[in-house]
Amino acid sequence: VLKYKPKKVVFFCGGNDIARGKSSERVAEDFDTFTKLLFKQLPKTELIVLALKPAPIRWGIVDKVRETNDLLRAKAKKDKRVTFLDGSFDLLLDGDKIREELFIEDRLHMNDDGYKLWSDMLAPHLGIKR
Repeated sequence: VLKYKPKKVVFFCGGNDIARGKSSERVAEDFDTFTKLLFKQLPKTELIVLALKPAPIRWGIVDKVRETNDLLRAKAKKDKRVTFLDGSFDLLLDGDKIREELFIEDRLHMNDDGYKLWSDMLAPHLGIKR
């Protein structure tokens, strides 16, 4: 990322770590490591953070995903260069239920409809008009 000197970086990470047993606190520490490195090299870059997403196959760890998102959201609030997008989590739910129709057969990865929702959500943050 650093060699391209981007004005904006979209960050989506941590879901696999949580699924493999890493603690929410450790994922938040890893996020801190990333942001320190990014802003040391590129202090004017904007960081857009997508919330960890729920997935049907990982519904059993959704509370840990929410906990991790809470930690990342709190960290984002401390730096005006960081924007945390809850929508990347919320768009995949209908009330308290996961929107299964937004996922492919593996029930982990989103389908085109799911990615379209994310693209539409991200567009204004990237200066893209739809």
